[in-house]
Amino acid sequence: MGSPPSCAVAFRGIGDKKAPLDVEDFKTVVGELRARDWQQSGWLRERETLDGVIGEAHAILRQRGWSVTAQYGIAGGGESSAITLTAYDLACMKRTGAG
Repeated sequence: MGSPPSCAVAFRGIGDKKAPLDVEDFKTVVGELRARDWQQSGWLRERETLDGVIGEAHAILRQRGWSVTAQYGIAGGGESSAITLTAYDLACMKRTGAG
C-alpha cells in the first residue's frame, strides 16, 4: 500500500535582516494572484503586534477548483519573516476526506 495522495502543494519564502520580507511584499503576492484571476474570498485579515507593526496577515483565494491560503508572519521580534502559500485541490480534498 502506498501513501495517500497529496491534495496540497506549499511554498514558503523566508526573509531575514539581509533580505527582509514585509507585509507590503505579502500584499504584492496576493495582488499578483488576483491579477491572474484568483478570486479573493473575504478580505485580507491583518493582526498588529504590540508596537503597531503588522505581524500577521492572511488571505484565501480560489480559482478553478483550487484554494490558496496565503499567510505572512514575523518571528523573533522581527528578526525573520515568511510568506507561505498553500494550494489545495478541493476535489481531491473531498474525495480523500482530507480537511
